[in-house]
Amino acid sequence: MPTALPRPPSPSNLQTRNRMVFLTQEDFKAQIKADVLTRIIQDDASILHQAEMQAIKEMQSYLGVRLDVANIFNRSGSERHPLIVMFCVDILLYHVHSRLNPNQIPQLRMDRYDAAVKWCKDTGSGTLFTDLPTRPEPETTTAAGNIIYSGDVKRNNRF
Repeated sequence: MPTALPRPPSPSNLQTRNRMVFLTQEDFKAQIKADVLTRIIQDDASILHQAEMQAIKEMQSYLGVRLDVANIFNRSGSERHPLIVMFCVDILLYHVHSRLNPNQIPQLRMDRYDAAVKWCKDTGSGTLFTDLPTRPEPETTTAAGNIIYSGDVKRNNRF
């Protein structure tokens, strides 16, 4: 009697095998179907985990100039900012698609990736206003008092 091949896990089980850090499976539903995502990552949840880490680091590099990225990405559930979640998924999906064939990335993914990077750059530079937490200003210590510039009286050195 032939043995049955092991059944691949369903998309809902992907998260349990390799837990994602910031995103959840629910975050992908608005942008990609679960079966399509499973095919793209070739049923390997570690690819999704690695792409999530890359997307977070990419976003932190743009936002970290002005925003408190540790506070932003340490949140979970409904405490997360919806735009951060959406753009993180956009960046993640772009990187997952580019992993397969960089010359055949769907135009939708490229457009959404470009929009996500533009938003991150503009937000990080302060061009766009968001309600995200800003980095605390470093305390600077300045000496109290005035600096007086002066010199000696000019000498006449003629003999």
